Amino acid sequence: MSWCPKCKNEYRAGITVCPDCNEELMEELTEAIELEFVPLFQTDNEELKTKLVKYLVHCGRKVQEQSAEAETEEGLQTVYAIFVPKDDYAEAVQEIRTVIAYDAKQEAGEEDLKPRHRAPEPSTLYVDAKSRYQEYKSSGIMFLAFAVLFLIFGILNLVGVINIMASTVSLIIVFGAVVGFAYVGITSLMKVSSLEEEASAEENVTEDILDYLKSEFPKEEVEKILPAGANAEDLTNEELYFVRISEIKNYVMSEYPGKDENYLDALIEDYYNSLDL
Repeated sequence: MSWCPKCKNEYRAGITVCPDCNEELMEELTEAIELEFVPLFQTDNEELKTKLVKYLVHCGRKVQEQSAEAETEEGLQTVYAIFVPKDDYAEAVQEIRTVIAYDAKQEAGEEDLKPRHRAPEPSTLYVDAKSRYQEYKSSGIMFLAFAVLFLIFGILNLVGVINIMASTVSLIIVFGAVVGFAYVGITSLMKVSSLEEEASAEENVTEDILDYLKSEFPKEEVEKILPAGANAEDLTNEELYFVRISEIKNYVMSEYPGKDENYLDALIEDYYNSLDL
């Protein structure tokens, strides 16, 4: 086992650099561990609190719990608070969002839909370079087509062939739209060339990472990934999924440092789902 001298997280043999802190790992920690804990989550649902704590521990987080009686609209209730080290706060937030998002899907009747490692927030979902390339290309062509159509329409009104929008104000609006559509179309197509190169490079990296996953984490190896001292029979499929994804991600981030984390999340989860565990 190795330890990170900065975040104090423990890693299995084979990892030499902490993927979170980029610090070289040590065989043992000689200094006393003093962590500053900050509040992470509060709820009056004891079952949810227990589930979140269990998952955070599976993810390698150090957790502290507190409970207190609080006056609510329903009367006096016990409120549970979860605390984590300050340096772990950002990642711990994402981890509890994952659990809550998965529970929401289950309640909505989507039991067959496996959860993503992170909550599906529009602001953090990864869109691959190839998709962005295709989106900008189609958008650019579409807006330029609109610009041409509006230009023809404006000219026909200007010369009197049609009189749908023959007034000066109407023509100004039409030709203004032509300029606007043309600007958006041209700027979109200008981004296409750089995105095409980015998409090609990303596809090469994706192939490399998938080859690494297939080599280091075939189905039989993934099935062996369990929390220390636990048996697969003791964990739900949801818990196994989270634990294994987190473990695989640590190795991939160590092997491919600096890669977009949302990109790695999507890639690892797609690979895991392909194993049909």
